[in-house]
Amino acid sequence: MILKNLRSTSLAAAVFVGLLSAAGGCLNNSTGPNQPLSIQLTVDKTSGSAGSDIFSFSFEAKGTFIVDVVLGFGDGNSETVPGGNSGRVFGTQPHTYAEAGAYTATATVRDSFGESAADTVAITVQ
Repeated sequence: MILKNLRSTSLAAAVFVGLLSAAGGCLNNSTGPNQPLSIQLTVDKTSGSAGSDIFSFSFEAKGTFIVDVVLGFGDGNSETVPGGNSGRVFGTQPHTYAEAGAYTATATVRDSFGESAADTVAITVQ
């Protein structure tokens, strides 16, 4: 009886591992070994008018097991983009500044290992 239960348990475990691997689950890291985090932030223009100009921020983050990318615009507003297991997260986010001033926009990427990386760009709004 014990031998029969042991065989059933081993078979169930083998099927579970096989399903996870086939589905790209946590046992199958398709991005290979842990990749160091990196992020690049760009903007279509670095100066503009308050309340009317739309700034288009683009970012590309690379790394293993990216949790999220937080894009802070320097004026108290931010956007969070969820990560994934693809090894790459990218996007474009528009933003309009309500008041004139000098701002520093920051894109920060975090991974499931507790590591982070950031990039910044300076914006001047008249």
